[in-house]
Amino acid sequence: RLGAGGGVSPPRPGVAASVWRVDTSAGEFLLKYRPDAAIERELGADVRAGLALQRIAHDAGLAPAVVAEDAAGRFDLHEFRAGNVWTRSQLCSAQGARRLGTALRRLQAVPVPPALHAGPTLAERVARLARQAAQLRPGHAGELECLLAANERDLQLVRSAGRPGVIVHSDLHPGNLLDPVSVAAGPVLLDWDYAHVGDPLEDLAALLARVPAVAGSLDMALQAMGRAGRGQPADLDAGPRTYRRLTYLWLRLWRQRRRAGARGFRSADYRACIN
Repeated sequence: RLGAGGGVSPPRPGVAASVWRVDTSAGEFLLKYRPDAAIERELGADVRAGLALQRIAHDAGLAPAVVAEDAAGRFDLHEFRAGNVWTRSQLCSAQGARRLGTALRRLQAVPVPPALHAGPTLAERVARLARQAAQLRPGHAGELECLLAANERDLQLVRSAGRPGVIVHSDLHPGNLLDPVSVAAGPVLLDWDYAHVGDPLEDLAALLARVPAVAGSLDMALQAMGRAGRGQPADLDAGPRTYRRLTYLWLRLWRQRRRAGARGFRSADYRACIN
């Protein structure tokens, strides 16, 4: 039985993926269905890598279990976890910052398997989207080259810190953090499509790009992560700029391909990302 309750959305035309709750005699599951798996690949997702990293995170108690997957990437099936997704106010609170930092510390302590199919890095995702945008609009190639040059300068700031790579969720926002009803410790992280191996501060950078108000509790999150004092101000600013550029390119490419999900997007919203 398929149902659209509990925040689960049915498919919409032109949207890369939809999520369904599936109730069966064997239990409750979530089905992520991709009518056209190529769309998510074009937008920078590596489903196979994301599922591999989700399985590792599940073993550490930080993600739902992956039950099954389609080799073609059209669907994957996960255990259903009843619970409450976080709110922005919860995320920006002192308690929320400490709980999130503790969860990220646990994730970053998980060893990265040597033979892991780790997916594209943040730099590779930005470059991939920029190349596709330039192919669709050749007249904008110069603007996109400037964006990539600025992005490389920021990434060099991050690289210069010399932090060893860790497992990065890469899509942190309140809707991807869940406090399960059955697990008091929480939270668990949802939606691992963009996970990869990268810099330990990348997840906070992704969060700051989506929810700038988190900056007020950033020190507490860093302390809980065991990363207090390990980043310079310029280094900590560079990561969110990179994620804002990624969002700009993602939405721009989505609009250029005339998908329904791009309605209401204005390029001016992310104009500051280019410089």
